[in-house]
Amino acid sequence: MNRILEPQLVDWPEAVNVLANSFSQKEADSFLEHIEKYFSNDVFPKSLDFCCGTGDYAILLAQTKNTCIDAIDGSALVLEVAKEKINQAGLNDSIHVKELYAPFLIDEKYDFIYSLSSLHHFHNPVDFWQTIKNHTKLGTKILVIDSLRPHSTEVARKIVNTYESGESVWHQTEAYNSLLASFEIEEVVQQLATAELRLHVEKITTAMDGFNFIVVWGEI
Repeated sequence: MNRILEPQLVDWPEAVNVLANSFSQKEADSFLEHIEKYFSNDVFPKSLDFCCGTGDYAILLAQTKNTCIDAIDGSALVLEVAKEKINQAGLNDSIHVKELYAPFLIDEKYDFIYSLSSLHHFHNPVDFWQTIKNHTKLGTKILVIDSLRPHSTEVARKIVNTYESGESVWHQTEAYNSLLASFEIEEVVQQLATAELRLHVEKITTAMDGFNFIVVWGEI
């Protein structure tokens, strides 16, 4: 199945509402498990949450690691929600929200860069990987997790109908469109080669709520 693009920014109210209420404890546990698996002995004084959305994972990381986080996204609407959540969590001193549209270059290098469920939003994935590369230094740890594109629209629809049946129509639509916009393993491998980033690429073959995932990780 060829990739079907979706909007690069989540910037309309219904989609922002879906994102704001899509936090999954299973996915949160998986995020922390991957950090422990790949970077268990590492510390991250300065982290970048690239395409942070409504800030749930920046909050999670700040609560579990002693790190200062720049949470960056291109959508002002999702950042409004992120700021509110961060404030409610009492983490304004640890998490700094910035509105920047990728590709961007700021005068900052990070110890840890992560991005969750965002690669598939990019029409040109070069912009995604180059932005990450722009903010690395020797020793930077990288973790990217995103959904894996199914082999057909029929499979994508079956996944959504089976595992998202209790969700709103908007939520189901967003999940379906995200699957169609996602990448295959081989495509991500080629993207990394083009960006000259030597990182590991893995597929999570045990489906989480019906979805399979691509994990990219490593150290610069």
